[in-house]
Amino acid sequence: MRVSWIMLFIWCSLFVSAQDKQGMAGSNYLSTSALFLNPANTSDSRCFLQFNLADAGAMVSTNIAYLPKLNPYALMFGATPPEPVPKSTSGKEFVQLRADVMGPAFVISTMDFGAGFFTRVRSNSMAKGMSYDAMMQILDPESDYHNAYPEQVKVNDVLIGSMTWAEYGLNYSKMLRLEPDRLLNVGLSVKYLTGINLNYKRVNELEANLVDSTYQVIRLKASDAYNDAAWNSGRGFSADLGITYKKMLNNINNYYVNSKRSNCKYEDYKYKWSVSLMDLGALKFTKGTHRAKIDTTVYTTSQDQSFTANFDNYYTANQPIWAICPSALVLQGDYNFENRIYLNALLIKNLIPDAVIGAQASNLICIAPRYETRTIEVSLPLTFQRFRYPYLGLAFRFRTFVLGVDNVVPFIVPSNTSHFGVYFKLGLSLFRNQACNTKKMAVDDCRPGLKKKKTSRKVKQGNNINKKNSLKKRIITWL
Repeated sequence: MRVSWIMLFIWCSLFVSAQDKQGMAGSNYLSTSALFLNPANTSDSRCFLQFNLADAGAMVSTNIAYLPKLNPYALMFGATPPEPVPKSTSGKEFVQLRADVMGPAFVISTMDFGAGFFTRVRSNSMAKGMSYDAMMQILDPESDYHNAYPEQVKVNDVLIGSMTWAEYGLNYSKMLRLEPDRLLNVGLSVKYLTGINLNYKRVNELEANLVDSTYQVIRLKASDAYNDAAWNSGRGFSADLGITYKKMLNNINNYYVNSKRSNCKYEDYKYKWSVSLMDLGALKFTKGTHRAKIDTTVYTTSQDQSFTANFDNYYTANQPIWAICPSALVLQGDYNFENRIYLNALLIKNLIPDAVIGAQASNLICIAPRYETRTIEVSLPLTFQRFRYPYLGLAFRFRTFVLGVDNVVPFIVPSNTSHFGVYFKLGLSLFRNQACNTKKMAVDDCRPGLKKKKTSRKVKQGNNINKKNSLKKRIITWL
């Protein structure tokens, strides 16, 4: 993978529209999104039925370069993106790219369970352990970026990898009452995976000197695994597991979510916390695969060659490659101030080490205050990417339309930017079970001696008009 491809993806991501979507991570009204942080979130959602129509996001984050004076509004109207400017780091250099597109999805939350299905295409890319300058020198030697080559190259633990796949999943969650005011939700999502692309390159050790226009390798230990990108070039399975604990504000002995048994009244919580293990699984790539390992001190290479060109003598083709999904531990907490204002805390920890072929999840902490009603929701997520780089975002929801950014500063004033992400969502929601909108007369509702009155023609006509208006209101509630 050349660095120029990475930078091209950065420019493209500015126009795509981020996968973590921290701004809406704590929302109680987005069941088709909440299950991607914890599958137990669907069991007592405040939305009875939800359909996903369109959902996409992309994110780029790095500490080796920045875009000077980035102005997203100018880019929207065709301005040329600024050239990236390298910056010095204190080690642990990285470039991370993620994108996802969600297809048809449906979730129902009623009684004491939640269930649904979803489809999604995801792409994770990562490069770390090497400065921007070193990446351009070694991986893209034909670039015009530099006129001089380094006299000495010495790097360790360099990783460049990417994986793209599609997933089709089923979700089920259950609500369990522990005490009159305690609630425990458990959930499971299982997913069938279709592989599209895999690329994994790791340099454990590299030391070389430039002598008379030729690099003399002192030490090189590296591995490479990739496939020829194609639909259904790999298959696999993965699962998500999660639990959510809630301290409720009221007694919930007779509480049933979005059900007429409790008149569809939602019982709010004072606080909740959740734990989940996400993307536990793997893909087996079997079509167009290539693998290589090199451990040598024997050869030399010219300035006009990439070091990886010497892998040609070590390749084996058409051997199955197992790739691990971006497994992660997710911790989440939410506190209710009881005035429609909530405070959400989110931690995501990657569980996949560099030595394992596959994709890696983000490492992040996010603190997000939000104002939440059924119709409108606004959130200000403060995210620490890789636990150390802070970015302030903004997200807005109107019913089931969501628009958010991970870094809102460039939208306020043009600024140097090394992290950027945009996401949106569009769906249809039925927040209230329509069975709760009708009331049937029961025997206990009648007083002794109550006689049925005869309905006049005018009253009947008025009732018919009311029925038509009621139908219109039902249709509007889905929009």
